[in-house]
Amino acid sequence: MVLLGSSVLFFSVLILLRSTLFGAGQSLNETLQPLSYVPEHGLTLGKVVMSVSTSSADLSLQHPLLSSLPGYTKIFLLLPATSTGRVEKWLKDKPYAGQIILLPFETALVGDVDVYLLFPEREKLVWGTVSGPTPLPKGSTWAQDLFQVVVASTETRVVLPDAYKMYFSRETGTSTNLEPDNGFLDSMRKEFHDVRRSMLAFSGGNVILDRRGEENIVLIGNDLIRKTTLTWNGTYREPKNDESIVSVLRRTFEADRVVIVGSGDAQPSLLFHLDQAMVLLDEGVAGVTRIVGKVEPEYDGEITQARGFLDDLRKKLSALSYEVVDIDTTVEHVLARQFFVNAVAYTDKNTRQKTILMPVFGGGKEHRDFEEKNKNVFEKLGYQVVPVKSQSYRLNGGIHCLLNVLE
Repeated sequence: MVLLGSSVLFFSVLILLRSTLFGAGQSLNETLQPLSYVPEHGLTLGKVVMSVSTSSADLSLQHPLLSSLPGYTKIFLLLPATSTGRVEKWLKDKPYAGQIILLPFETALVGDVDVYLLFPEREKLVWGTVSGPTPLPKGSTWAQDLFQVVVASTETRVVLPDAYKMYFSRETGTSTNLEPDNGFLDSMRKEFHDVRRSMLAFSGGNVILDRRGEENIVLIGNDLIRKTTLTWNGTYREPKNDESIVSVLRRTFEADRVVIVGSGDAQPSLLFHLDQAMVLLDEGVAGVTRIVGKVEPEYDGEITQARGFLDDLRKKLSALSYEVVDIDTTVEHVLARQFFVNAVAYTDKNTRQKTILMPVFGGGKEHRDFEEKNKNVFEKLGYQVVPVKSQSYRLNGGIHCLLNVLE
């Protein structure tokens, strides 16, 4: 376990600093224009991005969500070039096949690879070795976490984090010439004009944008601060405090206000992204996970930590004049990473009907009762609820994690 420090990255620091900022040779102020956010629930799902990794055989995990998207949705699919034929064959008889545009990225089989992992609960980047032959980059199943979309009335920007989960070196025993694991996202430039890199290290599911009155608001989970600190200390050799990171965050997203949820500690292991804790809805309403039910002693610490995070979230939202609506979720649901708020709220392009794709998980009568209860909560708020059978929780994700909304 090592922190990349004085013996590391002299040349790659220069390369990273030039390439990671929003376009080489341009300053942040020169590239950014005033924005007025359009929150996700105000979008139509006109365009979305989904993604598969090198380990994915097909789109069976994404199939329930793909089947629930509107017929007008254009779906950009990031996938390894080596998987193109297999995925095309799998799509052949699917009703949504004509909606999908493939965005292949190249992978290469490499030998042993040194990796430097970003774990927000650690104080240093964690060093390890992946034995080859290994395909790099690997891609990801979780399109939501790969980047952050900034949608405004006049434009759409795609902001790429400094790294997704790690940096790697193709030559073992050296820490120079490190590459971030999100280089495959450059394939998006084929379809999207405004793709920008950031010095921040974040997962898109841990960043939520909203417009309140005349303010652009960015809500983040505290792990964004911790992961960016790890990156800056470990690769740029420029230790920064939290205020410096918030300043970069504000400029990156042109936010009037940045709201950090959680303390200085790492986020709860059961709520590692903000979209497991909340979903923003129309008219200043925020649906927030409320954990209900008996807690077995062995899980008391984890659940207590999660409830503390949710309490802080409620306080922050109330201070911003949101109406907080509880979305009841059993302890069993939470332990299985089954979150009803990990949903996709949007406005139908044709009917203007407020709609929400809500995950359902099956199970016994008690679980079905909670599904019906939360469905009723969303319906009373004026939403048409489309239940989506989710299996993605088996990989610790949800249906919102599977896509990133562009329009």
